Amino acid sequence: MSESARRPAASLLGALGVLAINFALAVAAFRQLRQGGVSTFTVMRAGTIGALILWLLLEAPLALRVASDDRRGEDRGTLRLNAVARALAVIAALAVPSVWSRWNLIESAALALFVGGFSLRLFAIHALGRFYSHKVRRTEGHATIDTGPYRLIRHPAYLGVILAHLGFALVFLNRWSLLAVLVLVVPAFVWRIRVEDPVLMQIPGYAQYASGRARLIPKIW
Repeated sequence: MSESARRPAASLLGALGVLAINFALAVAAFRQLRQGGVSTFTVMRAGTIGALILWLLLEAPLALRVASDDRRGEDRGTLRLNAVARALAVIAALAVPSVWSRWNLIESAALALFVGGFSLRLFAIHALGRFYSHKVRRTEGHATIDTGPYRLIRHPAYLGVILAHLGFALVFLNRWSLLAVLVLVVPAFVWRIRVEDPVLMQIPGYAQYASGRARLIPKIW
């Protein structure tokens, strides 16, 4: 199949995937309300799932964009690894009964962390503009961005994902939810950063920019 023929097919599969994921999440939110009745506990948990759906919809245009500019193979499969890790983390949070039986302050803080995390990610994506891609790659005229959250750390979009999944796991806390974030999501993004940094170092000015900033956590890494 030619490159031009693969693009529409990939876009269609991507669109169907996004629809299927959002439908499954909507069903999960409905089940929260149906099983527990209308209460603060069930409404807030269903609302958290609704916020996840909103996040996915806001990123859908980027997810559906076919990354044909990865002809050099710079991504090395990190996009698929990250997608699988994130999906399993959400499944772990929703498929196993939570330790919580009523809405509490920890869940409130976790919801704030979730919303703050994906808001940071969207802010970082906006700051990168046309240089952002779900795949590791360079584009023509790729420039170093040091504005917005990139003034503080080199990978704020990835930090946002990790924080968001941590918050989601805490809202639906069970014996697997946190473990999935720590064992799957965090290592997946650490590996992506390891793959992406050498690619970014080829962009003019990036090495100088990187020399004064941590990857994810200031003063630590």
